[in-house]
Amino acid sequence: MGASGYTGAELMRLLAAHPEVEVTLATAQAYAGKRVGELYPHLRPYAEMTYRAFDPDEAVELAEECRRIMAQNGMQSLTGAV
Repeated sequence: MGASGYTGAELMRLLAAHPEVEVTLATAQAYAGKRVGELYPHLRPYAEMTYRAFDPDEAVELAEECRRIMAQNGMQSLTGAV
């Protein structure tokens, strides 16, 4: 799911309010290179974040990193295939 459409932007808005979540990547094919704040000024916590094109290899790396973090925090039952 890209972050520049309605669903992605709404998810970013909801995650901005979560104290234990840090959004570090926002993908958008059509808007790669643009700042989030250019499309969604109300997403102030991410205003300076730049959209990047989706990279499948990077997605696999991020999924593996999430899996490791979850396992380290006792969430092994949630670390199934991504």
